[in-house]
Amino acid sequence: MTASIDQNVVFYGNLSELYRLAKEGKIKTTLQGSHTRPCKFWTATKILSGIKNAIVISHGPSGCAYGVKRAYKLTNSRNSGSPYEPVVTTNMSEKAVIFGGEKELAGAIREVDEKYHPDAIVVATSCASGIIGDCVDDVVNKARGEIQSEIMTIHCEGFAGEYRSGFDIVFRQIVDFMEPPTPERKAQLADAVNIVGAKMGPERTEVETDVKELVRLIEGMGARVHSVIAGDCTLEELKQAPSAAVNCTLCLDLGYTIGKAMSDKFGTPLNSTILPYGITATEKWLEGAAKYLGMEEQAAALMEKEYAAIKTEFEAAKGYIEGKLAIIEGHDAIKCLSLAHMLDRDFGMRVVIYNFHPWSTRSTRNQCRLPIGNRVRPGNPDYERDTGLWQVRVHETNRR
Repeated sequence: MTASIDQNVVFYGNLSELYRLAKEGKIKTTLQGSHTRPCKFWTATKILSGIKNAIVISHGPSGCAYGVKRAYKLTNSRNSGSPYEPVVTTNMSEKAVIFGGEKELAGAIREVDEKYHPDAIVVATSCASGIIGDCVDDVVNKARGEIQSEIMTIHCEGFAGEYRSGFDIVFRQIVDFMEPPTPERKAQLADAVNIVGAKMGPERTEVETDVKELVRLIEGMGARVHSVIAGDCTLEELKQAPSAAVNCTLCLDLGYTIGKAMSDKFGTPLNSTILPYGITATEKWLEGAAKYLGMEEQAAALMEKEYAAIKTEFEAAKGYIEGKLAIIEGHDAIKCLSLAHMLDRDFGMRVVIYNFHPWSTRSTRNQCRLPIGNRVRPGNPDYERDTGLWQVRVHETNRR
């Protein structure tokens, strides 16, 4: 049994190496055939839906716009209580698929600009317009000098890449909306951070979310959040974002994509760690932000205060579960890894990740087995070096 499993090992190494590969989009991972993912068009529009007063024009049949409208824009409006921001479609017909839909697209851009006066218009290509090869960029470039709104094209045809590539392309391209840092803006935002890697739009008011907790922690050490990108951010916030003191990732994976793009283009510092679940990871995340804010002492005081508030319950819980086996199965690969980190580092458990659902859609199964090496106590300065003791196996088994 062991030999047959080992034949299917596609990764074996340190957890720190797995994190690095995940950040760079290089980890070889696949999904069970029983799970499906949205297409590239859906994931691209999910990010775009997190930009306020920006209207997405879906260049394709009406059904594509209908789906993202119901899934994202209506949800955003419900969460924020804001007026509905439409998702517009060029409603490509059979005739347009044969003869081209560029005329309809040009008309839609003008109509949206005149009727809604959005800060930005984003043209998102669907499968139909991508297959026939409409010259979308030419139409958008011509419209740029004729309308008041800023405009951008996102080539996100569903057939043209894995679902996660829609996240990546938008996070890289919305950097084009941003403006280079200036001394004046850097001075204004010296105590501010961007939380990057968010998607869809405003948070539900009645639900405590990861974003809300990170905002609370940032504000708790005396700093502030300039923008959550792209989670209910404005175009003006995007323009000023490179002048913030540091970008802090919400998601190690997606946040790294935009954080790296902003670092390369503008030199904006990037604090990229796993999700701050648990004591050790939260300390690491806050220390990374504080370093660029010049608030190391404030961060240390906050962490001491936060730990004191949970110390009794934490130590009681650890007494029950330390040394026991924890099995993790989840929808999100990064969250699974972050939970594994917390359960081992903070609670001393033996962790096995079984069947996380990562970044691809081929018909296979994954298991991630994490035998753990020596452990350190939360807050140990040898955290980075000790991370290398984590040994990870990722198993890939074809399922017929």
